[in-house]
Amino acid sequence: LGSRDLWYCNRCKAEKPATKKFDLWKLPDVLVVQLKRFRSHLRFHDKIDTLLEFPLTGLNLTSRVLEKKPDEKFIYDLVAVSNHMGYLGGGHYTAFALNAQTNLWYFFDDSSTRECDPSKIVTSSAYVLVYVRRKVGSMLMYNANNSNDEEQEDSSSETDENGLLNGDLSLNYVSKACMQNGCTDNTNSSSNLQDQDLMDIE
Repeated sequence: LGSRDLWYCNRCKAEKPATKKFDLWKLPDVLVVQLKRFRSHLRFHDKIDTLLEFPLTGLNLTSRVLEKKPDEKFIYDLVAVSNHMGYLGGGHYTAFALNAQTNLWYFFDDSSTRECDPSKIVTSSAYVLVYVRRKVGSMLMYNANNSNDEEQEDSSSETDENGLLNGDLSLNYVSKACMQNGCTDNTNSSSNLQDQDLMDIE
């Protein structure tokens, strides 16, 4: 922790330099990472606009998980990003989201939606990252293909029990998975996300 993020020592009754360490015991199928974009010091508050590189595919956290089976893998692919533009007192939100069936990315800005190039997704405005464990993504594509083969006539209106429409990774599915896996306890350590000062665990 830097000079602007001193840790308060209960024994010394003073703010001291410190090293922050996190251990990952378990990881959910839907991993929500919140970047620390806002900070405060005494009466001062500001926005952190540092560009943090994050992978769109293949975020491998296997070596970081302490409690796992010998052959268990924790590899994640990005499916959505929430962006924040502006300052602490106000701003504007946009989002990127992946269509799991077509593998195309889309940009959402209020009522406007358009297809976007994946190279445009990593920006200094990225605030919340949503990753899906690779085994879940494979299951989604398998379910999507089976659904399309068996129910082509009515595939546009049918959803499965997870809230998947035509194989898309829907908001309902992500929300349901988050509730089941406790995504409110955001986890944020990886070999690709090195700057701990930009990360925030709630």
